[in-house]
Amino acid sequence: LAPELELELEPLAAAGTASSVTTAYNDVFRRKWEYYFAYCEGAFATRTLGCSMLVFTRTYNEDLSDKALLA
Repeated sequence: LAPELELELEPLAAAGTASSVTTAYNDVFRRKWEYYFAYCEGAFATRTLGCSMLVFTRTYNEDLSDKALLA
């Protein structure tokens, strides 16, 4: 993982629990979470994955004008 992601995930990993069932669940979740971040890191680096912001609104909505989106 990227160093900045490791710094954010360390406190979550250190939180651990006493229950073996919960610990096993946390381990599976942690491994999936790390896989997800590693996949995203590689996909963004190769420009296979992008990021978009979509805004849906009703027609003639004056509260959400183009000027407000550009601000």
